[in-house]
Amino acid sequence: MSSETVCFACGRSSGSISRPTYAKEIELFKKFVLDLGPSYKRKHELGDTVVAEFGASSHLCATCLSSVVAVWRMQEKIVSIQKEINCIVRKVRNHLEIKTEEREGVVEEEMEYLGHHKELFGEQENYRHYYVSASAASWTNANNECKNLFGKESGLVTLDTWEEKNALNRLLEDYGYGAIYWTSGLYDSKSEIWRWEATDTPVGGWAPWENRTPPSNPNALLRIGISFKNRFLADWIALWNTDLRRYICEVKYPSVSPTTTRLTTTAPSTTTKSPYISPPVDHHSRLIINVQSNTALDLYSANLTKGTPIQTYTISNDCSNLAEVWQLEPYTPYYIFRSVLGGSTSWKHSMTTNGTLPYLNEGTNQDSYWHVEPVSGTNYWNIYSNRYNSSGRSSLRNTGIESANSGIKLELAPLDPFDIAQQWELRKC
Repeated sequence: MSSETVCFACGRSSGSISRPTYAKEIELFKKFVLDLGPSYKRKHELGDTVVAEFGASSHLCATCLSSVVAVWRMQEKIVSIQKEINCIVRKVRNHLEIKTEEREGVVEEEMEYLGHHKELFGEQENYRHYYVSASAASWTNANNECKNLFGKESGLVTLDTWEEKNALNRLLEDYGYGAIYWTSGLYDSKSEIWRWEATDTPVGGWAPWENRTPPSNPNALLRIGISFKNRFLADWIALWNTDLRRYICEVKYPSVSPTTTRLTTTAPSTTTKSPYISPPVDHHSRLIINVQSNTALDLYSANLTKGTPIQTYTISNDCSNLAEVWQLEPYTPYYIFRSVLGGSTSWKHSMTTNGTLPYLNEGTNQDSYWHVEPVSGTNYWNIYSNRYNSSGRSSLRNTGIESANSGIKLELAPLDPFDIAQQWELRKC
């Protein structure tokens, strides 16, 4: 007479006993039994011995086997749902990154970074960063665009002090002449005062109005513009808010590095990425001076021939040595360094790299495109190529080794922003 068959899980005798057939079901059941609640009377008997006791000779009743299969299938479904969620998350992240890059591209095309002005509040330093538009807009659209690009806390420029006004004028002088730029200034007809929209504070009595006085009979549709001729002649004028003018956005940030507001969505987003800052491309010729050696980027022996090595040499402060004089030509998001030695009618020779050394090339190709990025906390720049290096950044670096004509040899090295041999000053001639 055979012994009664008992369910391993619940201990019941039953004629509907089944033997597990799938390895996955067996393994899942082992965990399932260990997690059973107190309603199962054999819970404590099984305990940690379940793995040893649950073997080929063990049996399950139909009810317990159904439970095991249900748990297994539920877990499989949960895993499948989790995979779908992860896939959706990846797609959303990729979409956001693409939109971010597109928006950053728009910022680079529409706005140029002018520079910053530092303010002191006790021991706290705050920086006002200025961006100037390439296109014109009405006052309302210009103000909205500043907020869209740089965040709600930003807007059209506010000039609270005489010092800030002078600082902005100096920056504008490096940018261009003869334009009128919107500020955040407006006439408040209720209070009957001129005030700054961005800070809701009155315009100072020192304001450099045209004809030295605010306009008579103002109304609520008037806004303040800067009529810029040069740093010493930049009067403020009243304009209708529907006029189409270029504009200056102001971004406040407690750092010398411009704020990342909105520039990674464009700007601060969950990832902080420094915004694009363009070098001072203003059609001025420049000396490119190495910070470590205080020598200028130079054509070897002033030889305007394809393949001529580029080195650094003693600075001619008056820019009389044209072998040291360069112009930066924007080629978004890169820059081309063109030698002035050939004269303003040609300027076809550019600095190129073969991955190890910089040299002169006639014309341009992908090896002539350089990134120019600011060194945080300084007025200096890193100049690097995104080719030939595993990190994607081969930086122009002073070797300290003397060349045959008493200059200093250069090399392309992995980018290290804190290496002063890789830091450069762009000094206007």
